[in-house]
Amino acid sequence: PTVHTRIRKDSSSGMHRTVYRSAVLWCTGSRTIPTRIPHRAHATRGPPTRVQSMATDSTGAPRDDPLVQYVALRKDVVVDWPVGAVAAQAAHAATAALWMSRDAQTTAAYCAADNIDYMRKVVLEAPGETSLLQIAAKLEEAGICHKLWVEQPENVPTALAAAPNRKSVVGPFFQKAQAVREHIV
Repeated sequence: PTVHTRIRKDSSSGMHRTVYRSAVLWCTGSRTIPTRIPHRAHATRGPPTRVQSMATDSTGAPRDDPLVQYVALRKDVVVDWPVGAVAAQAAHAATAALWMSRDAQTTAAYCAADNIDYMRKVVLEAPGETSLLQIAAKLEEAGICHKLWVEQPENVPTALAAAPNRKSVVGPFFQKAQAVREHIV
């Protein structure tokens, strides 16, 4: 059986391309044209489907102030925990923040069908638990939706994710955090 991996609209032809493990189907209205492709061909990325030179994004905001979801992880967790566990902490926090803000206009725009392939996340590391809690407190004080993920049953704060928002709005709260520097092997 074939496995569906994604649906993507080709901007030049206006057709939707559904990529399968063994075939690409071009859909134009009710007509479907199967095309054989190599097994790994679906992993190759073609040219971007949106015009990159436009001054605004799909939500009408300036490209220099995109919708971004910030995620901060504790540095000691990044260094000491297995890679899969660290990825799970970031995913838990990001998913929870998205769910908590599901009715927000910025979250709707971030998750919109025409933006789904262009989501931006910034993953940073906070030096320790104290700095993670300080960022959470500042976000709370400013009224910015976020989720501090506390791993159970250990009751250990491991990650913090802000709901999607403009970079100019949420970015300043994460200025003291640095990009994750550990390499995934």
